[in-house]
Amino acid sequence: ERTGGGEEQRRGRMNAERQPLNESTRRRGGGTYSTIAGVHRKEGSTTTRPAMGTASVAYTYALPALPLIFFTWLGVLLRWLCIFVWVDTLDVPSHTRVLFPNFAANVLGCALLGAFSVLKPHLPTRLQGPFSTGISTGFAGSTTTYSSWSVTVATTIASLEVLYGVLQLWLGWVLAYEAYTFGKHFAWAAESVLGHCLRLLGARSNGSAQESPEAVETKGTEGAPEAHDGKALEATIMCMIAALVVFGYVVMGCLFGLRASSRAPCAILMVAPAGTAVRYYLGVLHKHTAKITCIPVFTFTVNVLGSILLILLYILEDIVGVSIAFTYVDPLQLPDCWSTVWLSALGLGFCGCLTTVSTFVAEAHKLERLYAYAYVLGTVVTTQAILIPIAVIFL
Repeated sequence: ERTGGGEEQRRGRMNAERQPLNESTRRRGGGTYSTIAGVHRKEGSTTTRPAMGTASVAYTYALPALPLIFFTWLGVLLRWLCIFVWVDTLDVPSHTRVLFPNFAANVLGCALLGAFSVLKPHLPTRLQGPFSTGISTGFAGSTTTYSSWSVTVATTIASLEVLYGVLQLWLGWVLAYEAYTFGKHFAWAAESVLGHCLRLLGARSNGSAQESPEAVETKGTEGAPEAHDGKALEATIMCMIAALVVFGYVVMGCLFGLRASSRAPCAILMVAPAGTAVRYYLGVLHKHTAKITCIPVFTFTVNVLGSILLILLYILEDIVGVSIAFTYVDPLQLPDCWSTVWLSALGLGFCGCLTTVSTFVAEAHKLERLYAYAYVLGTVVTTQAILIPIAVIFL
């Protein structure tokens, strides 16, 4: 009877520890406090205080800055490469007006984000924070750009080529959405094939060499990595990324001061992470307001405001008297004047990374059908309703 009672008590304690809300109670100062979902609350009292410490705040807000900077540079460089191949090498926009200059970059970035959304759970646990944020928000988000696409559509419609503008809008959205879906299915297929191959290799190795029961029992304990190995891996990768970021800024500063032909590309790469950072931290705010708003209001805001800022830069370009094609310009071919350098930095760097198509498509893919239609149509209609009158009046 004593053994049975002890077994029941042990099971009760295990069930209490497995509660999904991570509830715990303790006595402190004569009162009972409970911790639920990271909030300390005294029973019988309405006052609460957050349980997030300084380390948690730094991990959520400060630590992702380094991967964001590094992967933003990679995304901007990939976008330039796609535009160079699409415009200069293949010369696609001269043959058809429907496939705009940023078309290839938007499609590729959406496919990469779709594939990464499937492969992300396979990353080590310690790398599913800032590192995955850098890949999704920094790399895939900066490869795509919503502002150049929307301004291209608005200027096409303002020049009375309405059919071409509508086709640019429709085809750009449909193929970006399908590219995201294709990326997910491609990653699922690769995951299935790789898992099947690993199972076959495991079956062959088990059939060729049978281990003794004692070896099987001690296999999980002897030579196993310690608990701090995950933190050491994350710290090593963060140190490497920090070194690359510092080295990159030093090199860009030297090229900016010494070589006139490199000033515009360096200025673009210096300013681009600022646009990504604004988009990321507004996305963090959306996680806290997701229960209030049914649609991702902050992505909607950055896409609309970034498109307005880009078309205002077009107007400022006419006022200053320089010629910059913000949608497909080659930074190495920009004239060497300060107005051109900083206008290109704001247009191609800040606005290009502030707005995104990949996150826009991914969020629409996750929403319910009615909310997805409202989100997509609301973003597109609001943007074009603002940009087209500006393009008609000033451009």
